[in-house]
Amino acid sequence: MTDDQAISEQTDLMQYVPKVHFEQIPIRNLVSNQEYQRNLSQHHVQRAAANFDLYQINPVKVSRRNGINYVFNGQHTIEIVALVSGSRETPVWCMVYDDLVYEHEADIFANQMKYVKPLLPYEIFMANIEAGNDKQLIIRDLVESYDLSITSSSVPGGICAVATLETIHDKYGYHMLDHVIRLIVATWEGASQSFSANMMNGLARFLNAYGDAIKDDVFKEKLIDWMRVVMTLSRETNYNGGDDYVCKPFGIKELCARIECALRKVIKQQGIYYIDDLIIDTLKHKVFKENQELELSAITFTLLVALVEGHGRVLTRDYLLMMIEEITGHVVEDNTLTVHLKRLRKTLGEYQNQKYIETLRGVGYRWKI
Repeated sequence: MTDDQAISEQTDLMQYVPKVHFEQIPIRNLVSNQEYQRNLSQHHVQRAAANFDLYQINPVKVSRRNGINYVFNGQHTIEIVALVSGSRETPVWCMVYDDLVYEHEADIFANQMKYVKPLLPYEIFMANIEAGNDKQLIIRDLVESYDLSITSSSVPGGICAVATLETIHDKYGYHMLDHVIRLIVATWEGASQSFSANMMNGLARFLNAYGDAIKDDVFKEKLIDWMRVVMTLSRETNYNGGDDYVCKPFGIKELCARIECALRKVIKQQGIYYIDDLIIDTLKHKVFKENQELELSAITFTLLVALVEGHGRVLTRDYLLMMIEEITGHVVEDNTLTVHLKRLRKTLGEYQNQKYIETLRGVGYRWKI
């Protein structure tokens, strides 16, 4: 290869390298009030500042236009650093673009996460294990003490609902998590179905409500009498379900299936809905199905939450159209709702050959599962 060819090839490759440079810029010299930016969350800033980790601070993306440094990715980062350091004179590393226009900045901001694969709860958990973080190590050791393991999918002898393990540990403590696992192992012998998110969450709430009144050695025999309590706990979320009944003698598998069905009712904890194979996080605007995150637009996510929170009530087309208009800020055509609901249905798929959303022609829609 000649020198000219090498230069030509290097020039061709440079088209894949962003035209940026890095600078340390004081926070006071950064502007982050563009219209396309999301609203600044002071709650997020304060929480991140309380758990500040310098190694989690990414370079701020800056567009330099007319001598002004416009932040188009990292507005929360600069506020976190300012709060922790106590000064807006503190410099932060910035990735500076010199050739962007306003519209290009907005486009980059809107689509920056479009092709980024988010970490799944299992992946985050295992990364924390490798990092030697105490909470995850404690949970793993507890699970393994029962000859079980943390897994990425539902298999015999495995627990894949890792986010639920962490939630119970954080909300109720180590001993409650130990109690939940111990009862499930003793009652259902560690069957994978018994370690579903719904089952563990429901049992933790049940134990928290009745505490020392529950004796492990009689738990299995008393399950039928306590089924009504489990149903009541599920109905705390305003789900209008009916009581279940199981005739004696009964099989453990049948009983497990009945309780799982009871706990499948819409359960909401700390802004998170657990519905069958779905996890809907209303705070982070994320939806998981069988531990895989689904890609939903702001509109389809809002429609999903509205239907779920309707608890089986019919929501009219006019009502749902009004919700879309509140998001977009302008009047939308009737067909817009049809398009977004079609996308939502396609993304959600089915659960046990049943669709999540039911259409009542001429009336509206309701959550069916």
